[in-house]
Amino acid sequence: MIAVVGDRETMIGFRMAGIKHCYEADENGVKGLIESLACKKIIIINERLYKVLGAEFPGKIFIRVPDKKGSSGSDDIRKIIREIAGRDLDI
Repeated sequence: MIAVVGDRETMIGFRMAGIKHCYEADENGVKGLIESLACKKIIIINERLYKVLGAEFPGKIFIRVPDKKGSSGSDDIRKIIREIAGRDLDI
């Protein structure tokens, strides 16, 4: 039920970590991609792409992660996931 959405470099990293549901997107196509992922309830997404979405997708949990250009003030990715999901995820 988890998907990862981001730029090419982020997707390579998550795929190397063994994540199967990784989707490459840019600012122009991210909304359509999120709409097509209706069965995915938790979306790990680049902070930059998350800013494009706004509040258009109720019912989904978005976990924002830094991309290759760095963070916009986020802490450790594991800490972010723990805060949003309420526990550590073995992904």
